[in-house]
Amino acid sequence: MSKLTDKFREKGVFNSYYFYGMQPYISYQVGDNWISSRWAVYKRGKNLGQAWYDHGCRTFTGHGEVGDGTKRTKGLLQAQRWASKKFGIETWARDPFGSYGEAEFVKQRVKELKA
Repeated sequence: MSKLTDKFREKGVFNSYYFYGMQPYISYQVGDNWISSRWAVYKRGKNLGQAWYDHGCRTFTGHGEVGDGTKRTKGLLQAQRWASKKFGIETWARDPFGSYGEAEFVKQRVKELKA
């Protein structure tokens, strides 16, 4: 990992789950033999899933999306559009763990954890 995430770990923030707390975020899940890779929208305490195997998150694979880019890129855009509508998020930013959250929250949280 990076020096920044090492510093976060010293403060008990080990991954995106701890970084966001009660805030919604989007994280990439690598697939396995049974379930394809996908982007997942999480919000602690909310069941956003459409199926039992989503484990409470809403998932997007990018399959069937028109336009340029890879399925992974299309899946992220699908997830961002859905989560923007659901949670009122206008601008997304990538956090130090590789997930995406509301841009202003990510900026403030990084600043807070660096202190």
